[in-house]
Amino acid sequence: CRRRRWTRTRMVRPPSLHDPYRPISLVWETSRDEDGNQMLAARSHVTIHNFAGTSLSVFLSSPAWQEESLGRVETGKKLRVPVHLACATFLRLGTLKPTAAPHSQSEQSYFLSRKIVIVPTGHTA
Repeated sequence: CRRRRWTRTRMVRPPSLHDPYRPISLVWETSRDEDGNQMLAARSHVTIHNFAGTSLSVFLSSPAWQEESLGRVETGKKLRVPVHLACATFLRLGTLKPTAAPHSQSEQSYFLSRKIVIVPTGHTA
């Protein structure tokens, strides 16, 4: 009997947020200001765009770390995910409950979606 190996369908556990050896993907943006100075910005490769009709709160998580509240995205705006949270594998979106405090970070203050899996586009993504 031949033994099968299911290596393609296994999910690799991502490294901890505090692991100094975990790979980090960056995007370099260059621009020039009005004085002719060259500006360089290093950002994460993940950006969340809100095309919904209401502002949304974003929660990211991974099997290696607990859920983290990222912030709110207003309608028509975009939110750049910080570099240290760009390795998230799950995304949850929420709207604030009418009875909750405006800047609450607690999950009980939101109507939350189910966890949405963020599928990488490649082995190094």
